[in-house]
Amino acid sequence: MIDPRLFKGTVEGTHDGDVTRRRTTSSVAARLNSLVAVNGGFFVTSDADGVQGTMSGLGAYDGRLGSMAAGARAALILGDGGSHIRVADLTTTVTARAGNSSYRIQGINRVPGLVRDCGRPGAVPSALPWQDVTCRLTDDLVRFTPSSVPTCPPGPARRRCSTRPAGWCRSVRAGAGYRRAEAFSRASAARATG
Repeated sequence: MIDPRLFKGTVEGTHDGDVTRRRTTSSVAARLNSLVAVNGGFFVTSDADGVQGTMSGLGAYDGRLGSMAAGARAALILGDGGSHIRVADLTTTVTARAGNSSYRIQGINRVPGLVRDCGRPGAVPSALPWQDVTCRLTDDLVRFTPSSVPTCPPGPARRRCSTRPAGWCRSVRAGAGYRRAEAFSRASAARATG
């Protein structure tokens, strides 16, 4: 137990960069010169469930989303270098915009069409959170952040992946939304570079 009135260090969350390069908690701690390290999340551990090493629930680092919540689930929030810690039930909503159009993003840094721990609208067999179960989506738009997942991962959905511009939605829509996503991908690239 650490007494926050006496503790003079900081407490922070990290995914240590490229999440697809799996590392042990102790190796990350050593690299960051940490006194204490704890594995604080749930991760994809099988190729059948997504990209190994990616989070299966909500993750935000330095104020940026690295992954979306699986429905309303409890999350640990570290504020002010760990001097303010709380637990809250959180959900996430992310929207991509291109011109007058907007599209609801269903995931960040995960395999399109696969949702580990379920909890997304339209997911089968359940839109409700379901620990250690992988659900599927047939109409899915996923955002990739190059610092976390440097390449567009393979998956079950018919899709188009674009690598430019970095940090924008690199299309992923299957089923009926495929053509909309392709148009969105071109519009977002034009908007980001134009």
